[in-house]
Amino acid sequence: MKYLLVMFLFLATTVIGRNGHSITGLNRYKVPVYHLADRDEKESFWKRVTFGGNIGLQIGNPTNILLSPAIGYIPKGKLFNDKFMIGVGATYMYQKIKYTGVNYEANIYGGRTFARYIIYQNFFTYLEHEFLNAPVFVGRERQWVNSVFLGGGYLLKLTEKGGVMISVLYNLAWTPIHPLYTSPWTVRVGFML
Repeated sequence: MKYLLVMFLFLATTVIGRNGHSITGLNRYKVPVYHLADRDEKESFWKRVTFGGNIGLQIGNPTNILLSPAIGYIPKGKLFNDKFMIGVGATYMYQKIKYTGVNYEANIYGGRTFARYIIYQNFFTYLEHEFLNAPVFVGRERQWVNSVFLGGGYLLKLTEKGGVMISVLYNLAWTPIHPLYTSPWTVRVGFML
């Protein structure tokens, strides 16, 4: 089907070109001519864009709420194929913890950039740089906290471009006194559609 569509587009642009219409200019009536390839490139761009992210909810003590939308793009060209995706995302976390004598409440926000490459069937490698603005325990001042996650996972395909992702990531910037993560290991479940 894809082959037939490409052949049709090729023949259609050839016939238009032979009828005296300029592909990039004006025809003899001074009316701009927009050829099919421009429209196909725009449609092709949006066919390569994915939307998704992560959502998390824990009610009780502690209370954690996570909203992390993301937008990804599957580039095309000689260096890339449909297995590679790059993207950006925003993150918002709300945390509330009550212990004896300690009440902690925080709004944490920031962003992330990521890259994913499918290495074999639906198994992928993943790299992410996350930068979050959060209150630190000393003095309750806000600070930007960087994390660099490297790992892999499995993509359960639901659509041509995405599905549900389960990943295990290691935080390369983690230290025992990291203000946001108690462990260098993170397990995530997210989606891209």
